[in-house]
This record gives sequence, C-alpha cells and structure tokens, in this order.
Amino acid sequence: MVLTLTVTPTFMTQLLALPTRDSKNINAKVMNLCADPTPDGKQRKRLKHHRTSLFRARFGKYRVLYNFNHRVVQALCVDTRDSVYDDIDDYVPEALPEIDDLPEIDLTTIDQPTATRWLFAGKPDVAPAAEPSVLPVAASTPAPSIPADDDRLSRAIDAKLLAALRIPEEHHDALLGITTVTDLIAAAVPQQIADRLFDVTMSPDIDRLIAGPSLEVTNPDDLDRIVDGDIVELLLHLDPDQERLVGLAVNAGGPVMVKGGPGSGKTTIAVRRVERVLAALRAEGVTEPRILFTTYTNALVSTTRQLLARALGDDVKWVTVETADRFARRIVERADGAPNMTSGADVLRLLPKARQAAGHPSGEGTIGRMSDAYLEAEIMKVIVAREVPDLAAYGGIERTGRRVPLRREQRAAVWAVWAELEKGLRGQGKLSWEMMRRRAATLVREGHPTVPEPYDAILVDEVQDLDPTVIRLLTELCPARSRLFLTADANQSIYGGSFNWRAVHADLRFQGRSGNLTRTHRTTYEIVRAASRYLATDATAPLDEITTTGDDDIPADRIADQFPRRGPEPVIRTVATSEIPAALVAFIRERTAAERVGLGGVAVLVPTSSYGESMARDLTKLGIRAQYARGEELDLSAPSVKITTLHSAKGLEFPIVALVGLHIELPPSIQRLAEAEAAEEWQKRRRIVYVGMTRAMRSLLVLVPKEASPLTAGLVSTSMV
Repeated sequence: MVLTLTVTPTFMTQLLALPTRDSKNINAKVMNLCADPTPDGKQRKRLKHHRTSLFRARFGKYRVLYNFNHRVVQALCVDTRDSVYDDIDDYVPEALPEIDDLPEIDLTTIDQPTATRWLFAGKPDVAPAAEPSVLPVAASTPAPSIPADDDRLSRAIDAKLLAALRIPEEHHDALLGITTVTDLIAAAVPQQIADRLFDVTMSPDIDRLIAGPSLEVTNPDDLDRIVDGDIVELLLHLDPDQERLVGLAVNAGGPVMVKGGPGSGKTTIAVRRVERVLAALRAEGVTEPRILFTTYTNALVSTTRQLLARALGDDVKWVTVETADRFARRIVERADGAPNMTSGADVLRLLPKARQAAGHPSGEGTIGRMSDAYLEAEIMKVIVAREVPDLAAYGGIERTGRRVPLRREQRAAVWAVWAELEKGLRGQGKLSWEMMRRRAATLVREGHPTVPEPYDAILVDEVQDLDPTVIRLLTELCPARSRLFLTADANQSIYGGSFNWRAVHADLRFQGRSGNLTRTHRTTYEIVRAASRYLATDATAPLDEITTTGDDDIPADRIADQFPRRGPEPVIRTVATSEIPAALVAFIRERTAAERVGLGGVAVLVPTSSYGESMARDLTKLGIRAQYARGEELDLSAPSVKITTLHSAKGLEFPIVALVGLHIELPPSIQRLAEAEAAEEWQKRRRIVYVGMTRAMRSLLVLVPKEASPLTAGLVSTSMV
C-alpha cells in the first residue's frame, strides 16, 4: 500500500533554499518514502530523545525528519546533518540504537488553519512555540535581551536567499543584511515573509511542525515544479473527521450543519465543501452554477475570497462572497432604494418618546422598571428579528435566551411601545438593521421581481449570530435544501441570540445531517482551557464567592487528541489604567522574541473604536508600529500590530493576542439595570471576551482592571514579576 505524502510549509520553504539539483534529488527520495517509510537501520532510522515517534531519512549530506502512520507520511523539515537535529534535545547524530516500543504519532491531529490550498508565494503561521515566561512591567520597556548566540541567525539574509525563497523585491530593502532574530522580528514585512525566513535561518520546533498544517502532494511532479518556480497549489490535509464532514450528505434531502468550537476548522470545511458541491452540480449538468458564501464580518470577506480562489482556481467565479447583512441590504436596495439605516443608539434615543406615546413611560406602569436598553433589545431581537406578526403571536412566543420573564400584560405593553417606535422610525424614513433584515426576508418570501434568482448552493459561516429573518431568506433562496450548509458555535454568539431551528424555518431539520468537531486545531490547549473556564464561571454570584471551573480530571490522552497544540499559559495581569500601554509593549516585545513572530502577527483587541485609536497612538509613541482599523479596513498582511474591536476580530486568528480596555464602560450602564437584565447583559459581554480570547493561536495577554466586576470574574491573575 502506497501512503499519501504530506509536507509541512517549513519543509517546502527549506527545500527552496537548497541548490536546485539537491532539491530535486530529495523530492524523489521523499516520494519513495510513501512506498516504505519503516526504519531499515541505515537510510531510515527512528530517533531517540523525542516525546513522539520521529524518524529521519538520510539523503547524502541532507537529513529529512518525518513521521508516518497507516495513511500518511509527513515530511517535517530538511537540512544538512549538522543542522537538522538542533531542536532535538540530547540527540547524538547517527549513533542511536533502534527503539521499537515508542508510540506512533497520530497524524489525524494535524493542525488546520483557515487556508485550504497554498500557493508557494507565501505560507501561514508555523513559527516555533515558546516556553512560558515572566513579563516585567516598568515605565520603560526596552527590547528583550536575547543572548548574542541565540539572537544570531544561522545565515545572513542576502539577495540570493531572498530570490530563492521568491520574496517580492519590494521587501528586499527591509531585509537585506539582517543577521539577528531581533532585527528580523522588527523588519517591516508581512508575517508570512518573516515566517519563511525564520524557517531557513533558525532551527524549527519539531513539536509544532508535527501539530501544524501539512499539505498533500497528490502529483509526484508537483514538488519539482515548485522548485522550478511554477505556481503550484497544494491541498491542505484534513483529519478524518473533517474529511467526513466536508462530504457529509452532499446529495441528501436536507440541509447540513457542522458545529465546533473556535479553531476547530469550520471555515476550512465550508470552503472545501464548495469543491464537492461544484462537482455534484456539474454531475447534474449545471454548467454555470450560482453559489453564495456568507460570512459574519467584513474582515472575513476578503480572506474567504482568497481561500476560495486558492481552492477553486478559475471556478471561484461561480461563488459570491459577502456578509449576510450586505446581501440582505442589496435585496432591499433593489426593491426600495438605498435604505436610511439607523443605529441602535439612535433607536434608544427615540424610545422614551415611543414609551410616552404608548402610555408606558419609564418608571410607570407594567413595564416601568424595564430599562430602555432591555426594551430595545426585546423589540428588535425578539419581535422584529423573529418576524412576530402580531400581539397574539407575541403573547405565546417562547422568548429563548431572554432572562426576564414577561407576563401577558407586560407583553401587551411592549407591543404597544413597538407600534409607536415603528411609526416614529418610518415617519423619519429610517430602518434599524433588524427592520432592514425583516424587509429583505419579506421581499424574498413574496417573490419580489428584484430579488436574486435562487442559488444552486448556499454556505453560511457562523450562523449563530444571524437574525432568524436572515436565515429564513437564505433558506428560501436555496430551493435544493441539500445544498444549504451551515456552521455554528453557540459559545461564540456575540449577541446572545438564541432560537429554535424549526421555528426559524420548517425545513431546518438536521437529523442525520449534522456533525461536531471536537479537535481544536488553531489554539493551544492552555488558551482554550483558560477561555472555557472563564466562560463557565458564574458571573452572577457575589464577587467574593466566585470560583472558576476546573478540568484537571480530563484524561491526558483526551487532551492530546482534542488539543494537539500546546504552549505557554495565558498571562492575565491586573493593572492600573495608566500602566496598560507599558504592560502591553513589554508583552509584545517579550512574546514576539520568544515566538519568533513579527509585529504583523500581533493583535490588540479593544472594546471601542475610540479606545483602539488611542491605544494605537500610545504604542506608536513607545516605539511599536501599530495601527487601528475597523473590520472592513483591516489589512491582515500589514507589518504592524493590528488593533481592532472585539466584534471585528470574530472569525480571525493571530499568533499573539492581547485584550485591553476591559475597564471601559459600555452602554447600557449595567448599574442602572434590574438584576435579571444586568445578568443577561453581563453574559453577552462575557461571550464577547471569550471570542476575543480564542482569537489567540499561541500567546494571550488579558489586562484586567483593578476594580473587580462580573466581566472579569474567572480571569485569575498570573504571576508576572
């Protein structure tokens, strides 16, 4: 049986740095490993002094480190005999006995980033892990002191190396002559380029390579073509669970849903499923398929388009990618003209007048104690978003996700306020976002002539944050329900919406057509554990009685299976507001050095735009390149620290993440809310923090204000001295 060859991006980068003749010779030898990768005691040996089963193949003066199981050979890295073993503690080259009782690594736990095919003009994050470290916080934050021997790269970066690695000439001036790790981290180049250079100038971290992404080599000539300079797309290797869900019920009779936590590969599966759907449609004779792929945030639109382009090539022209809100708005624009949108803040300003007109002012009557903020959410997220047609229906609806119970007379009062509010908004020619979505759903349901033709397939990423109105209109526009594909994670619902699928649409039944992803491929176990404990903490308990949940009883083998990535514990630090910039700069400098990550691999997540802009100015003054950007403006390739809001970061990932500004008071003022309303608001805000924490792949910092609050309950300060 011939096994499938997979190669790490690090292996491919190192291959490019070798002389062409040597690279092609290694290619042929590596392909031969697929026929027989087992040790022979000479050319192929099992290596000692490593926590997993690890092998080396000898090809002249070069050594290839690899792994294999019953399905796959994984080529990890290639270098000369003197260099390839540098990361393996206590290894004595070429002088080891055979070790037959070591467990074999399970390659089904290979990490899955959000790419599906890779062009060898670049690659994603695979830099080595680092041990936990302490972080000093002082008024001045000098760059970390790296011992001279550790700071020096194994080779200087010259024009010949940059040409071999296909580094665009526009970046050469910033890189030529660099000889140290510190200078490479500081270089103003995209993180992907810094990663490639680290791959060939530093010893790779073997554990991270094993747990990291691998690319499938399906054509034996592809490796030689890459060496020759051709643009070749290599398919990302999926684990068995992911592969099964990519093809789950493609031709079945109903929609399909995949659920999973952050970093489990939901978006990867959705992108790869487009390939299967296209093949199925062509088999049915569809020559010009129409496919819609919706994302949740603007920041994800361009990223998803790039992933689809790499996966589909020219066939990407059949796929439309946009946010669900933008799609709904286009439907309304075609029928009614550009809507005059109003924000939630504007709606809140109109609400007191609507309450007064309805005879239910704040402080009086059956809903007098209900805050304007809670009333606005009840109207927009329940009545409007769920398309409740009348008071009779509202009186009997199950208000899933809402903590404050409402009696019949209270619901009647809410409905009366809604009637006045709607009258006021329409009188000004304005629509809230929820009203716009409802209008779009109505147009689709009524078959308005300006509504787009039905799609052959629709894929909806992060469906848990969409209003039921949007889910309904997307379902209606996909007549072949088996071509409707949804991904979801309830814990990442940043608005706290909750509903019954059958109540949204009668056809949203997933029996036998759903799957759960249990492996977390992107984020380290330590970060996921901290975020999960935080989310599970009972923030409604008195602050002096709060305890965090533990998971120390999880079996070690289960942890290894579900969390292939390991790393340092998150740093959670209580600081005064004035200390935040200095603490942040110290963390960035320390972790970029330890993780070998450029500034482009760092994200700072903040609660508001104004605070983000202020933080960007503070970091710049302290010598850190930083830029604030809203979601739709976020340039993921920029060689600077990326500062954006927690909301805008949803769906994104960064090697290093810091959460700051948790002291900022956001509307509504929770101190003015009734107990049940406050508990619901705290729960929503804590989910947003959880989403922010799980954007981190390797290192996480959370700066906690000194004043305790339910928002920070469960964030236990770690020692930083």
